[in-house]
Amino acid sequence: MLGKDQIWADVLSVFEEAMALNAKAEQSGDEAVIRKVSLAQAQRALRVLIGWLNTDPAFQAGGWVRVLAPLHSGLHNTARGALPPFLFEQTPPASSGTRPTELMHDYVRGHIAFGLELLLGSVGGMRKLKVVAEDGAPIEAQQVKRWRYDIKQGKAPKISRVQFRELAKLYVITTASIEALPRDDRANAAKERVRNILKNLANLAPRDAPAKLKQH
Repeated sequence: MLGKDQIWADVLSVFEEAMALNAKAEQSGDEAVIRKVSLAQAQRALRVLIGWLNTDPAFQAGGWVRVLAPLHSGLHNTARGALPPFLFEQTPPASSGTRPTELMHDYVRGHIAFGLELLLGSVGGMRKLKVVAEDGAPIEAQQVKRWRYDIKQGKAPKISRVQFRELAKLYVITTASIEALPRDDRANAAKERVRNILKNLANLAPRDAPAKLKQH
């Protein structure tokens, strides 16, 4: 089982790095850079905070962290040129003439692909992966493998690649702990970590995240 102290150590590492990046941006004196960096780091901090809150049994049972989900998704999509209804009046519709890219569904792809990477790296013997989208439609295992392949080849949307890398950094402490376990325990711990990742997705992006994960 992954201890809350281990997860908290990962969270602290993200906040520490975020503060350093914000300080560096402030030193540049460029207001555009400062706004861009501070927004990106605020989003990261909100994501890991939601994940940490969801380790609390009361928050899990009540699903309370979903209160923050529209804010997280809205900030993410607004930063990429979208006009989410949570933040913007939708009538009359505004249009810039271009379609926003790298929205939440691309963010979700990075998380699912990382889950597959973790399972293959720490378990190795995974035989079947079944993911079901929020609307009940299945996401084929081959599709998840393709997302992972595209990310590792640098062909996936930037946000998918960035989230894949960020998760690798975020879970470096817990991943090291998993890899130090005996083989059978390592497999179970890796599966638990992937289930937690998908649970967090359901709270961060409930409209885009998978609803279920089944492993065999």
